[in-house]
Amino acid sequence: MNLQTNLGIAIKEFRNNLGLSQEKFALSIEMDRTYLASVEAGKRNLSLANIEKIARGLNTNVSELFAKAESYNWYKAKGSIRYEWFYHGYYFQPL
Repeated sequence: MNLQTNLGIAIKEFRNNLGLSQEKFALSIEMDRTYLASVEAGKRNLSLANIEKIARGLNTNVSELFAKAESYNWYKAKGSIRYEWFYHGYYFQPL
């Protein structure tokens, strides 16, 4: 997959780790919930300003957010797309 999709997955994972709903998180960073949902679905090409706003809201920085996004490995398995990420020697499937 592409970086845009991976970034959406990383954002969702960071948000879930903080225990925030899309609605609560979107309100906290002054962003529309439907826009955030499309970002997490990988359907938006984000501006740098919005990436920075999201990273700050997730209590992280832009480089950490991109590092997480780039850690996802996508591959085809018997006609379907499956993904996992590699962390400290182990493979995990995101939530």
